[in-house]
This record gives sequence, structure tokens and C-alpha cells, in this order.
Amino acid sequence: MSSWLDTETKSLLSKEPPNKLAPSDIAEFSLVVLECNDAESERAQRAVERICQGSHWIAKENLGNASPFVLQHGLSEADALLGQFELICCNIVSVFIPDEVIENAKPEYLSELYATLLDSSEFTNTKLRIGSLPDNTQGAEFIVQFLGKEPLSCPVEIEVPFKKARIMTHWASKIGAEVLLLAR
Repeated sequence: MSSWLDTETKSLLSKEPPNKLAPSDIAEFSLVVLECNDAESERAQRAVERICQGSHWIAKENLGNASPFVLQHGLSEADALLGQFELICCNIVSVFIPDEVIENAKPEYLSELYATLLDSSEFTNTKLRIGSLPDNTQGAEFIVQFLGKEPLSCPVEIEVPFKKARIMTHWASKIGAEVLLLAR
């Protein structure tokens, strides 16, 4: 899984939002789910299991929460970034925020912050056209990682959050796939 999180993908994840809310020396972060579009899928449940290091039932319980909600506290920045990647691959919009902010902020502030972040262009639904995928292991892994199903009949148009679209086009260029951004 972490092989998908190369340097370029990390930079695509952290382009925006949120801008740095605190200095990078804060060690622990909370992963906050802003919008959960695919909570019932097995992929989403497996992603939450990995993030929370818990059972299938804990994942199902977490995904049943009304958005926004804190999925996990006490994550390192690297683990929070990996968790955000896992979730966006499942079309689940999330951000990571320093634990200190989550713990000390008033509920009204957090509510406004979550609404502002969710309204970001990073999470706007975007149309992609998957024209072709290589007929090899990399193509199959791409489908599993970003679409969760196999086989896939190309060409196909899908709608995903812009953050996911950027990551998919990045990886498509690396594996020789044809993935085009159609509309934002």
C-alpha cells in the first residue's frame, strides 16, 4: 500500500487544504472525515481498519458516524498522510489537523473549519475519463487501488474528488495509462 505514496503523491495530497495550521514539530494529528461517500464498501472498511488498527466491527462502527467526525487521534504526520491517501482512494474526504487544535478548539470553530475545508476546490467533484489501462500487473493494481473493482471496460468516465483525480492522473502517467481530467 505505501508504495503508492511516493514523493509526488505526498505533494499532491498536501497541496491544499489545509494550509499549515501549526508548526511541523507537533507530533500528533487527528484524521477527520469530512464526507463519507462510500462507507458501505469493503474497500472503505479495510482502509479504516488499517488506519485505526482495529477490527472489522470497529471500522463499520466508525464509518456509520455522521460526518464530520474524528476517525483517529494521535497519528504521526506520516501516518495521517497515509490515512488520508487510503481514504481519498475510497472517495472519502478527510483532512488531518493537529490534535492540539482538535482538543482545544470550540465546537463552533471546528464546525466552521470543517465546512470551509469541505468547500475547498480540492474536494470538488471532478470528471475523469479513463481511456486505457495497461494490461499488466500495474494496470490491475491501479484499478484495485483507485476504483476497487476489476475488470474495468475502458473507456469509462467517472466522477471523483479533485484531490483523487490529481493522484490518479499522476499514477496513470507513471504506469502508461490514459486518464484525462474532463471537467472540474
